[in-house]
Order: sequence, then structure tokens, then C-alpha cells
Amino acid sequence: PGLAGHATGVISSKPAFVGTKSVTVTFTDRLKRKVSKHLALSVLVSPQLAAGANHACLLLPTGHAKCWGSNRFGQLGITTSYLSSNANPTPSAVPGLSGAVSLVGGFGHTCALIYDGTVRCWGDNSQEALGNGQTSGGSQTAPATVVGIGGTGTLHGVTSLAAGFETTCAVLTDHSVACW
Repeated sequence: PGLAGHATGVISSKPAFVGTKSVTVTFTDRLKRKVSKHLALSVLVSPQLAAGANHACLLLPTGHAKCWGSNRFGQLGITTSYLSSNANPTPSAVPGLSGAVSLVGGFGHTCALIYDGTVRCWGDNSQEALGNGQTSGGSQTAPATVVGIGGTGTLHGVTSLAAGFETTCAVLTDHSVACW
């Protein structure tokens, strides 16, 4: 008597993590014996495509992303610079990004909603589209954490994102909206 087979299901709310974790399940069998089994629990997200003006990114089921196209402002998340007329046609992994559950693309920036309700953005920050608290503009290739309302801490409780030309907005758990 042990566990046989496998089970699958759909998580209808935001997952607590994305990836694979080892868990121990303890139960009492038919003979009233306490039994513990070690299992691998995998939580994957649905693949999703996000497009900006001259770039696109694919959210992989593992919570990682690959981007391709123009990297003129760092919107691919990679340090190699490509002019828009000489775009990167090969999808490249975004270093330092994990646990993403959705992506959005703006003109020259990309943002990811992370499973814990925080947001990471990278690319063009000339109009403060990254929400990282930096007001000096410029570009950033590494995903940066979006700061909280009022410019302190980290923005938490995000349930969805939308990106415009040089701005991003988030719906929060209390149904309010934060934009940067």
C-alpha cells in the first residue's frame, strides 16, 4: 500500500510559487498506519506572449521569460545592445527573472508580475516607466523591483498589469490602481 499514479489540476487563483518544490504528505492508510510520502509539487503558468513597439517576450511555463526584437532600451533584459534596424531575432532568456505569472510590454520597456504580487520591470526609464524610483532616466537591462506607492518599499498586492507607451499600471488586491 502506497501512493500510485499522479494527479493534475488547475489553480484558479494566483499560485504561492512557480516551479517545483519537494513536499511531504502524511496520511493514515486503511490499516490505520501513519504513512509519509515525499512528492514533487510542480506549479506552472500558461505560456503568454507580450509585445511592445519593437520587441516581444514569451512567458514560459516555468515563470521565466525569453524576449526578442529591438533591445535599443534594454527591453529584452540582456546587456547586448541591438539597434531597432538590427534587432535580435533569437529569443534570449531574461537573466535574473523567475517566478513570473504574466508579462506586459510597453514602447521600450517590459514588466513581469511575480507570483508574490510584486512587479519587476526593465528597459527604457526615460519617463520613469520602470517604477524603480530612479528619476534620472536612462535604461536598465536587469529586472528592477517596482517601488511602493509614495516611492518607498516595494509595491505589493498586484493582481494584474497593463502597459502603455511609456507607462505601466497595476490593479491591486483592494481594486485600486497604481501607475508609474
